[in-house]
Amino acid sequence: MARKKFYTNAEENVQAEKTNAWNTALYIRLSRMDGDNLESDSVVNQRRLLNDYIDEHEELLSIEEFIDDDWTGTNFDRPAFQRMMQEIQKGNINCVIVKDLSRFGRNYIEAGKYLEHILPSYNCRIISVIDELDSFKDTDAALGLMVRIKNLIHDQNSQEISKKVRETKNMLRREGKYISPPPFGYLRDPNDRYKLIVDEEAAVVVRKIFSMYLNGMGTIRIAQKLNELGIVTRADYQKTGSIYKSDSSGINDYCWRPNSVRDMLSNKVYIGAVAQHRRTTRNYKDRKAIYLEEKDHIIVYDMHQPIVEKDQFYKVQDMLKNRCTKTSPNCNELYLFSGMLRCASCNSSMIRNPKLHNGKWYVYYKCRGYNQGGKGVCEHSHSITEEKLTAAVEYALNIQIKTLIDIKRVIQEINSSRAKQRLSIDYDKLIREKTSKKENLKAMKLNSYMDWKNGVVSKEDYIFMRDKFDSHMDALSKEILSLENEKLAEEDIRSNQFSWLERLIKSEYLDELTREITTDFIDFIYVGMDQKIRIVFKYKDEYDRLVEYIEKHSQTSYTAQGGV
Repeated sequence: MARKKFYTNAEENVQAEKTNAWNTALYIRLSRMDGDNLESDSVVNQRRLLNDYIDEHEELLSIEEFIDDDWTGTNFDRPAFQRMMQEIQKGNINCVIVKDLSRFGRNYIEAGKYLEHILPSYNCRIISVIDELDSFKDTDAALGLMVRIKNLIHDQNSQEISKKVRETKNMLRREGKYISPPPFGYLRDPNDRYKLIVDEEAAVVVRKIFSMYLNGMGTIRIAQKLNELGIVTRADYQKTGSIYKSDSSGINDYCWRPNSVRDMLSNKVYIGAVAQHRRTTRNYKDRKAIYLEEKDHIIVYDMHQPIVEKDQFYKVQDMLKNRCTKTSPNCNELYLFSGMLRCASCNSSMIRNPKLHNGKWYVYYKCRGYNQGGKGVCEHSHSITEEKLTAAVEYALNIQIKTLIDIKRVIQEINSSRAKQRLSIDYDKLIREKTSKKENLKAMKLNSYMDWKNGVVSKEDYIFMRDKFDSHMDALSKEILSLENEKLAEEDIRSNQFSWLERLIKSEYLDELTREITTDFIDFIYVGMDQKIRIVFKYKDEYDRLVEYIEKHSQTSYTAQGGV
């Protein structure tokens, strides 16, 4: 067991002068990220080795242990290491002992800087037991070629290990295994460490957050509301196991922030998907987070029980995208047209402007550009009453719903008729035929090449035939691609893969306009001169595909009267 001696600063200096003693810090580091051998490099084994060394050298006084457990050596931003450096700078420590140089650090440049410049500047001795390095016995030891080579090897090992760890993690992610800490609302399955199970107590809070956002609360107000209710964050929940703060818990370090609310609202984990690789780092040395675009995320669906319904989740995504969640300071409900109204002339948003007239409140919307900059920004206020706007939108939506119902009916009749009359195109047969023609052309092109090489045809004739073959093959490739796309489109329609259509025509007639209905149907509403409005509906591409399908097959199929 190492001898621990404690003195006041004055006594310590006297003792050091008498015995040439060294106030020694035992530095211990272990990291799974660096691929350390968790058994041989364990904290216990490192401590035993260092204490044994100190026991054999009477001049070394074991002052304090500094342990960075599960901290990478690729940088020096480690809490225990930084505390040790503060003690060195104060003069309380003048010797550091480590098991080997890889425990000190794995960054070649930074490790060299500490060993060659920083520690010597504080007259601090460095001892590496395994490497048999002692800067006091050999003042040039830290500058030696072997030390530099070892530091470089440790650095290269870290780079290789980091690469392998990344590859392994991405492989697990692609398999749908959840390798990150469980998000708020979930726990790790005790029978499968890569699977999530719902934590019902926290899931209630998750559903409440989605509900509040759908009802018009922005992320700032939601964060405030959660803090007002005393609901703890994920970090505090993991510490206490309690959803609500208590005076006796001593946990007041964290509070909800708008960004954490927004991250939850956009996380597909809540619809049962394993959505990972949302951020990365530049390399194994630079640990600063880089947020990736959604196309680079690794997402595997239907891997665990969802907390939020998919329809509800994707409504929230639309609202996040359009940022249509502004409420007045004293109102928790979102206005009917918030985030949707635009001036048809200058594309500015429209301001909601309530006015009291003859004891009755009226609500107007007017162009923000005109209101703030006058005719220099927009030619007209484009004002319209909320009552007139609501009536016009409700009328337009009822027409849209009726059209969609008719489209669905016509498509069902077309599909039924085509099935009875066996009019369905055999896309697979056509694709096979055109693919066979393309392969024949390839063979003919090769034969013409051999004819030229064998002197059967001239070079000019070969080039002419080659260009003809290439032209025909390009045309066939385009036809095959077109057939494949038509096949997919028809399969989608015939198998009713348009859930958006089913959702929009839940009711055949609207007797009341609600915020939920407007966000389901509408992207933007443009208000022009003379209070004319133009509505940009969602799902335009999907709608056009349905109409195109009807136009294509209506001539060869029975179409009921009253169809679109």
